[in-house]
Amino acid sequence: MDAISLDELKTLLDVNSIKRDAVSIFMPTFKTGAETKQNPHVLERLLAESESQLLSTSFTRAADAHNYLSPVKQLLNDKTAWQHPGNGLAIFLHQDYFRYYSLPLGFKESVSVNYRFSIRPLIPLFNAEGRFYVLALSQNAVRLIQCTHDGTKQIKLASIVPGSLAEAQSPHKSERNLQFHSGAPGKGKESVIYHGQGPEKLEENNIVFYFQQIDKGLTQKVFREESAPLVIAGVEYLYPIYKKVNTYKHLYQEGIAGNPEKLSNEVLQERAFALLRPHFDKNETNAIREYRELQGTGHTTNDIAVIATSSYSGQIERLIIASDARAWGSFDEKASTVTRHDKPQPCDQDLIDFAAANTLFHRGTVFVVSPDQMPDGSAVGAVLRHEMHLPKVGHPGAA
Repeated sequence: MDAISLDELKTLLDVNSIKRDAVSIFMPTFKTGAETKQNPHVLERLLAESESQLLSTSFTRAADAHNYLSPVKQLLNDKTAWQHPGNGLAIFLHQDYFRYYSLPLGFKESVSVNYRFSIRPLIPLFNAEGRFYVLALSQNAVRLIQCTHDGTKQIKLASIVPGSLAEAQSPHKSERNLQFHSGAPGKGKESVIYHGQGPEKLEENNIVFYFQQIDKGLTQKVFREESAPLVIAGVEYLYPIYKKVNTYKHLYQEGIAGNPEKLSNEVLQERAFALLRPHFDKNETNAIREYRELQGTGHTTNDIAVIATSSYSGQIERLIIASDARAWGSFDEKASTVTRHDKPQPCDQDLIDFAAANTLFHRGTVFVVSPDQMPDGSAVGAVLRHEMHLPKVGHPGAA
């Protein structure tokens, strides 16, 4: 699988294992060259670690642990699973549940066997500090690249958008050339109307139609719930044409000039990130400053019980997490209470992961920072939505 949605993230969060046999595997993957042959060997090593952990937590016989991991083991010889790797592979296994994702994240090798899946490594795909897209446009090809600050993954666009200008041409090309209408829905721009134009204008008409089909496909199939910046890469005269028909609200104002057909996904990612870096840094700095300014007003909290409860009800606007922070416990949905434990107990989960996923699900933003960047030195801090106030929650158990 090449992408993961917020709904899927929520599903991963909701999986609950009584036997402590929810297996989460994260690994970096080589993308090109002879090194790609090492990918199955890395997974094989992590499977051995998974089996060892299962034997210490859930199974008494090696054969049972081995069989339990069989869905993952099948990936070792599945050539299709390794054909178009991203920068990292995430695997989740629990009884009848099995999912794997090839993603633009350079994961560190890790194995977790617990009552819940580990989702912390996935947060950069959804947070506000480094996820973006590059749309590489030319008359001969179109590529959409999902990016983070440390990786790329090309999105499959077959059947979503035309693959070239020639492919976009309709059977009524001659009629469209005589009287062509184009517009940018939702943008408030005037429509562009051409009547019986010369060769150059006819060519522009065709490009506008081509770009409209791309915008329509991406908006309806890829960007339906997206808020990440989109950077256009293409020769300079194409960018203003695409900008005119674009309906995606998060198109970045600057683009990458030049023929993208000559540039790799990694080069495009590097150039786009250089453009966006000030934007991402500003967002993080503003979130930390806002937290400090609002302290004492009732709109911030570093109490994980309050944060977990508030995230579930959609009351968190911004969540700031120390990268190494964990908080084990459980959340009772009916009673809206949180129970804390020093070590994970049956049915426990990392409450910080829980809060992050629910914040994202309710369209809040999440920032993962180093511990020394935390605004008040705590493990986690939240800015509540301004129409909300600190909820009264019960949180029995260890503080």
